[in-house]
Amino acid sequence: MKVGIFADGPWGLKFIKILYLDKKFMIDFVVLRNKIDNKILQFCKKKKIEYFSFKNINNKKNINSLKKFNSDILVSMSYNQVFKSIFFKLIKKKIINCHAGALPHYRGRSPINWAIINGEKKIGITTHFVNLKIDRGDILDQKFINIKMSDNYKTILEKCYIMCPIQLYKVLKKIKNGSIKAIRQSSISKKGSYYFKRKKGDEIINFNNSYKTLNNFIRGLVYPSIGATFHYNGKRYTVMKSHFYKKELKNKILNGTILDVSKKKLNIKIFNSIIFLKNIFSEKDLHIKDLRKTFKKNSLLGGVNV
Repeated sequence: MKVGIFADGPWGLKFIKILYLDKKFMIDFVVLRNKIDNKILQFCKKKKIEYFSFKNINNKKNINSLKKFNSDILVSMSYNQVFKSIFFKLIKKKIINCHAGALPHYRGRSPINWAIINGEKKIGITTHFVNLKIDRGDILDQKFINIKMSDNYKTILEKCYIMCPIQLYKVLKKIKNGSIKAIRQSSISKKGSYYFKRKKGDEIINFNNSYKTLNNFIRGLVYPSIGATFHYNGKRYTVMKSHFYKKELKNKILNGTILDVSKKKLNIKIFNSIIFLKNIFSEKDLHIKDLRKTFKKNSLLGGVNV
């Protein structure tokens, strides 16, 4: 089976390597994002796999340069351009994609971030056909990863890096031998849900939230995501970890107030609780090793409702 691949990142590279080793498949080409992944690029060069990078995948000239390969099927893994009607009209090939979300729920962008922020207990890994409606194609396979309280965006992302390529490969093998069975998303949920890409400003902490909500927010944005942020003395800071300290009865102390400062922790008043903030970085991404040199007791941290 001849396969054309659109890929980026560790999961894209892993999928390419898996498929390359299976002699029942032939990689026709690899299309990278505009911002080229050098690891995938070097692998393609080493293995003499033809590769491309297009500013606009839906440009007729670019489509025709891929059409000449006459691939049996196309695979997308972390590719960031939307295939439009002209692409399907000219290529006339099935496209499958792996989405790190439990379709038909968590369609759209940043599904891992949103799942953790929303307090989900598990996240879906879904391989599906691609059509003109984003993340609405028939489902070919779906597995779930449990989200533990010790998990965060980074740990779940790393699990997806492993699971997505393997799932894609298994689906391809089933398609090749004719044993695949597609499921309409409407059979799971007629409405589903869609999440937009998180934008600038969405990362700012709301200290009026409960501990559970705030902790999920911080866990959902840790590196390599943007990180949950607050402001202090006109500067921006990023926090990567929080711990519950104790319940606090309502009082006149403003939420976001620093109740105490130690070398590695800020003791902060939030809605009905006191928490610890740890692993704090300056706006230049420098880890603050001694918080006492930057933050003062009884000062107020700046946040915003999100």
